[in-house]
Amino acid sequence: MIRMGRILLAFLGAALICSSLALGGSTATSSKTVKACVNKRTGLVRIASRCKRNERRRVWNVRGPVGAVGAQGLAGLPGAKGDPGQNGLNGAKGDAGAAGAAGPQGAKGDQGAVGANGLPGAQGPQGDAGPDGATGPQGDAGPQGATGPQGPQGDPGTNGTSGANGTNGAPGITDVVASTLCSNGGWELETVAGPFDVCNGTAGSQGPKGDTGATGPTGPAGATGPAGPAGATGPTGPQGAPGASGEAAVYNAAGTLQSAAHMVEGTAVTNPGGNASVSFGGSAAFSSGTSYACTLSPEGSGAVTTMAVVNGKSATGFTLKGVASTTYDYVCVGN
Repeated sequence: MIRMGRILLAFLGAALICSSLALGGSTATSSKTVKACVNKRTGLVRIASRCKRNERRRVWNVRGPVGAVGAQGLAGLPGAKGDPGQNGLNGAKGDAGAAGAAGPQGAKGDQGAVGANGLPGAQGPQGDAGPDGATGPQGDAGPQGATGPQGPQGDPGTNGTSGANGTNGAPGITDVVASTLCSNGGWELETVAGPFDVCNGTAGSQGPKGDTGATGPTGPAGATGPAGPAGATGPTGPQGAPGASGEAAVYNAAGTLQSAAHMVEGTAVTNPGGNASVSFGGSAAFSSGTSYACTLSPEGSGAVTTMAVVNGKSATGFTLKGVASTTYDYVCVGN
């Protein structure tokens, strides 16, 4: 943008020179001035009497003093008129080259046709107005220097040799869109000569993982909520079926529970010989004659001088020997 501003400033200076020439030659400096504003950042120039804060004020005289007439140059050899060259593509204006050494002044040529007016530049924001500079006094004519601006039209001179066509400028940009060819993204520049892609560079590698932050303090425990109301009592369920009859636990002398054990109790009356037989039927039977033990106790309050003993045990019964005609209670336990 700064470069474009310098170009516009150069065009504006050339236009002022041409307007000065159109007013005719005069040795007196015109009191009329042209006021312009130059954007401090972009360099854009606009004609205005008041400038904004981000602009610098510039003032030119509409017509300055005429410079000293240069020495008459040698007439060039007349050359054949060349065919008009084809119009080149409009390219972006390049940077101004360094000024070359001034050549000798040639003969005055025919006045060229008036060029088409250039497109007006975009108006920049108005900046602060700067003070007008004072017009300096005209100095003495110095030694012949570089060729000055074109003087008033003189007598027609002979045509000089036609110069070579200039090199076409770089193609101008007509549009800018996102590139579809760049792997890391970029822009596609549409120009009169064709599209050009400007790609982004490869993304850098991922940096190392940062340290884990310290654990924050534990927040205070919340207050205990109020107890909820007790639920209603449910209806009484139906009574279950009667369970199986329980069995007395049977242990041996070592304290080991005897599994599948049962107990059989009853009475037996001895005959006159002191003998009695006991039979176990159904579930009262034991697995063998050695899997159970029996205890005998006589009934009545009379004294018993002879203890009864158990003989001939089998899975389904036993015999006992005791006092004749005595009733004995027995309890047998086993499996």
